[in-house]
Amino acid sequence: KKTGLSIVNGINPYIDRVVSEVHKLNSPQFDNSPKIQIERLTYIDELITTINDYNEILTQWIRMKQGAISLSIESFSLSDLFNLIKKSRRSFELKHQQLIVDDTDAVVKADKALTLFMINTLADNARKYTQEHGTIHISAKAEDKYVEISIIDNGRGLSENDINNMLHEKIYDSSKIGVSDGNDKKKKKKNK
Repeated sequence: KKTGLSIVNGINPYIDRVVSEVHKLNSPQFDNSPKIQIERLTYIDELITTINDYNEILTQWIRMKQGAISLSIESFSLSDLFNLIKKSRRSFELKHQQLIVDDTDAVVKADKALTLFMINTLADNARKYTQEHGTIHISAKAEDKYVEISIIDNGRGLSENDINNMLHEKIYDSSKIGVSDGNDKKKKKKNK
């Protein structure tokens, strides 16, 4: 549920921008010369494309949760997915964060929608748990038999105790992971 909600919340800034741009197009108080109209319409088209990309991720997430998804393994360039992630830059900027997505020419053999879903989920978690003015860096490194995708942030991370619980306990309370150390325990619990 939370991942689906984060995808929906990721769409909201784009919808707000579309509404704002349409308002500007319909309002006489803004410059609506033919050149500006074309620029606004081009921008709206870019926003709608991004919303559709998010919708595709959400659709795949819903199908996966319902058990109705079947894997479609294919070879594809990670640059396509990285370019989609770059389009979500605005949600990071709203938190005054810097999103760095390295260019890549790596090709992988996997389910494309599921791979995008995983990258997007990890990037969104990094955004949520990294402080304002933080940095989230996404990259890919091709090895001989696999491609390593890294999503690195400069957030506070997990405590040593949380890591030990996750690695060494068969059963642990995930609601307590990431909230036990430091200040603002109530805020951290609310964010989880």
